[in-house]
Amino acid sequence: MGRMMDLAHQNGTRVFFHSDGAIFDLIPDLIDLGIDILNPIQWRCAGMERERLKRTFGDRVVFHGGVDNQQTLAFGSVEDVVREVRDNIDVLGAGGGYILAPCHNVQAVSPPENIVALYETGYAYGRMRETSPPDPLSILARATGSRRWILRRTRPASSRRVFGYQGEA
Repeated sequence: MGRMMDLAHQNGTRVFFHSDGAIFDLIPDLIDLGIDILNPIQWRCAGMERERLKRTFGDRVVFHGGVDNQQTLAFGSVEDVVREVRDNIDVLGAGGGYILAPCHNVQAVSPPENIVALYETGYAYGRMRETSPPDPLSILARATGSRRWILRRTRPASSRRVFGYQGEA
């Protein structure tokens, strides 16, 4: 594994490593082998607290993920998503070294407004937090009350579902 990572680095590439679950004790070895980016940051797993990860490894690896796709995105409220995104940016992104993303694939049961809240909050809060944080209520209003999301079928005769933005309510 280390040889593959060395080969990637020799060719100017970063190594993105994915491993689910509670892997805190393995992270030092993974870093020594040459990973640059650690995914998915499942902070709800035992021993994977965001603060501990950032404090212990934040100067040696970039964190990718951290937004819980099994609970928060799928079953939480828009407010829960906004709070989690902000917490991730504040903790994992402190001083850099964080890529905001879901822990894994977005689940089909995830409400579209939660997905929108994830990216709108990340865009607004992640870009502007050094000056003045955006008003979370305006993010919530955009993600819930002022937009209508429609579920439509793509044409011609495709069974793939697409979420489309219809405009202001």
